[in-house]
Amino acid sequence: MFRSGFLFLLIVSLFIFLFSSCTRTRLPIKTKKSNSLALLPYRMNIADSGLSQGYYFLFTYKMRKEEKPRLGQQLILDGTGAVVYCRWTDVASDFKVHPDGRMSFFRKGKFFLMDSLFRIVDSVGCVNNIETDSHDFRILPNGHYLLIGMKSIPTDLSVYPVFLKRGARGSKKGEIKVDVIQELDENKKLVFEWDSSPFYKITDADPIYLNDTTSVSLPHINSVATDTQGNIVASSRYFNELIKINRATGNVMWRMGGIHNQFTFMNDTIPFLGQHDAHYLANGNLLVFDNGYSSDQRKHGVRAIEYRIDEKTKQVWNVWSYTHDAGLVSDATGNARRMDNGTTLIDFGKIQNLNRNITCVLVDSSGRKIFDLAFADTVGSYRAYGFAQLPFTIHRPEIQTVPTKRGLELRLQNTTENGFWSTGETGKTIFVTHAGTYFVRVPVGANGFLFSKPIVITEAMLRRK
Repeated sequence: MFRSGFLFLLIVSLFIFLFSSCTRTRLPIKTKKSNSLALLPYRMNIADSGLSQGYYFLFTYKMRKEEKPRLGQQLILDGTGAVVYCRWTDVASDFKVHPDGRMSFFRKGKFFLMDSLFRIVDSVGCVNNIETDSHDFRILPNGHYLLIGMKSIPTDLSVYPVFLKRGARGSKKGEIKVDVIQELDENKKLVFEWDSSPFYKITDADPIYLNDTTSVSLPHINSVATDTQGNIVASSRYFNELIKINRATGNVMWRMGGIHNQFTFMNDTIPFLGQHDAHYLANGNLLVFDNGYSSDQRKHGVRAIEYRIDEKTKQVWNVWSYTHDAGLVSDATGNARRMDNGTTLIDFGKIQNLNRNITCVLVDSSGRKIFDLAFADTVGSYRAYGFAQLPFTIHRPEIQTVPTKRGLELRLQNTTENGFWSTGETGKTIFVTHAGTYFVRVPVGANGFLFSKPIVITEAMLRRK
């Protein structure tokens, strides 16, 4: 009797444990918390340390497919170029912080949300069998979520003579992946949906993107943002077009760029091509990252452009732009972000001429460079985000120096965790006998690490005992 009762309780307890484990938000990732995870080499050239202050979010990835993949880095850098936070993982694109203090990134079909302690607290994805797209995700002022999704429509692509491959025909059993924009409330219930399929035809797309004869993405929306009334502006990359959607009715308010352009560009004769990341600034203007590429015959230097738009007269003015190098062209990804101090952070995405590798640059309103950042080899970032201040405090570990007879002791402060030191040692303290730069990192949140500010040890400090 006792044994059978004990066995019943054991089975019930095991069931409760398994159920609670399955319903808890988890990140499907395996990362070793060891000192063997090395930072990828990079350089930050700072021209104005006064304006480079803040925090910079990015996720690194390898741009050359033929090279063996390795773990990317989900990074936060400070204004000196030092690492504040890092998590090594295969995918964690569009890493950023939202105005409400939550951070987010995309991985394996959904956006994960982190709190200020870098813990995974939630995840969000499209609903009603719509596949979640990785390009963009917004938390709106009312707490709602704005996402891009895709639905697959079986399509006979053989009837469309649009593919670039000479003599190729589309598959009779092909598909078109149609973009859908969804807004979910704070409980992840659908409150608005916009289907792009009535507004885009495959024959109107830029042919440079129609290479896959079995599957076509239309219109390949890569960013969504809202104006002060909640209306949505989306960037349709495969059509070289921006489109504005009335949030109340779902009607199209205007289309800018591409073959359906409704605007007169008053002082800019260069069209944006393959653009990313169109969003409104506080002054009501639109900031756009222009990749500058449609084909080898139709391309220009990658740009960040600020447009002033008159929606009534359908006129648009280029009121500010920055071109880093007229010969620098971006095949894909990238963004431009205006910071609170008036500087603009520009991530160049997947640059075409890899021998001129550069990840991002921060410039002031006159186009003067504040800093540039580049990783070694062909490492880039999907996007980069800059924040003069964060809506929360990051409690970085600190290093205390204590002279001893044995050498200069470095003590880990401001954490209960053991540290992984730049020397390869672990623990709360280490002794150093050589001048140099030292730092320590400690585990935090979901397999991430917080880094101390680097500390420079001089010969004079070593001589003090």
